[in-house]
Amino acid sequence: LLHVDPGFDANNVLTASLPTLPEQHPDPRELNGYLASLRAAIDNVPGVRQTALTSALPLEGSSYGTVYAIADRAPADQVNRQRAFLKIVSPSYGDTLGIRMRLGRKLSDQDSHSAPHVALINETLANREFPDGNPVGHRILIREPVPGRVELGRESAWEIVGVIAGEKITGLGDEISAGIYVSNQQIPSYGMNLIVRTDRPPQSLQTAIQSAVVSVNKNQALGDVRTLEQIVRQSALGNRVVSTLFAAFAAI
Repeated sequence: LLHVDPGFDANNVLTASLPTLPEQHPDPRELNGYLASLRAAIDNVPGVRQTALTSALPLEGSSYGTVYAIADRAPADQVNRQRAFLKIVSPSYGDTLGIRMRLGRKLSDQDSHSAPHVALINETLANREFPDGNPVGHRILIREPVPGRVELGRESAWEIVGVIAGEKITGLGDEISAGIYVSNQQIPSYGMNLIVRTDRPPQSLQTAIQSAVVSVNKNQALGDVRTLEQIVRQSALGNRVVSTLFAAFAAI
């Protein structure tokens, strides 16, 4: 499993949770401004190459799931629609993790709250829905997560602007589910996770990164600080434990 391609580059990457609450940032757009200020402070730390935000870290799920439909096809009722995971990320997510583009363009900082809503899909969803064509330019209907609530809001159409290579979502043994990626500028999300790519061993920058965060907000915590390589190893160990248990039960 340690030799499986997870779909991203785990070298020299530090991760951490960024706990935020609606009570602290009741305006979701103000939340995005606050998160941007944290990233800007961390970007100025010597040794930091790139930063990104994500609703779920690599190999640790997607945070959100949704049903979807392709807008220019015969409508399907909600019960019979296909499902996909939904990740809310900063536009820098793909570049920071080294995820490859297959078609179209990346998410951009110009994809703001007031701009037309756009999304990336992964190869699994592209192959499922567009086996003989180019998905770029089509619109996909999804119900949007409501910031700060465990519910889905209104359904809206998102233009597919690109296709990315698949990253493994639930672990190294994941077969890669169909997935949709949208910018946190267009769907704000509380409790985002931080990803920092460095040009040196990432643990050596942990104190400096924490100091950069404190310079913006002395009360902002960084939780569950780990390297991405640690997450990969934990995933491999988890898969090994499950395989061993299956083997043990099969022998009974």
